[in-house]
Amino acid sequence: MTRDDIIRMDLRDYFAAQAMQSMYKIHYNMFLEGTFEDWHTEGMMSVAEDAYFMADAMLKEREK
Repeated sequence: MTRDDIIRMDLRDYFAAQAMQSMYKIHYNMFLEGTFEDWHTEGMMSVAEDAYFMADAMLKEREK
C-alpha cells in the first residue's frame, strides 16, 4: 500500500466525514443518556455506520 492509497478519499468517504461531524455530538449525548454502555466501541461504531448510511443516501440522491 502506498501513501497515495492511504490518503485517497472517494466521494462516499468525503460525505461520510462531513456527516460524521454533526452526528458525533448527537451520538455522544445518547451515550450520556445511557443509550450506549461503551462509547469507545458501541458509540463510535454507531456514529460511523450512521455517517456512511447518510453518505449512501446522498450519493443515491445525486443519481436522480
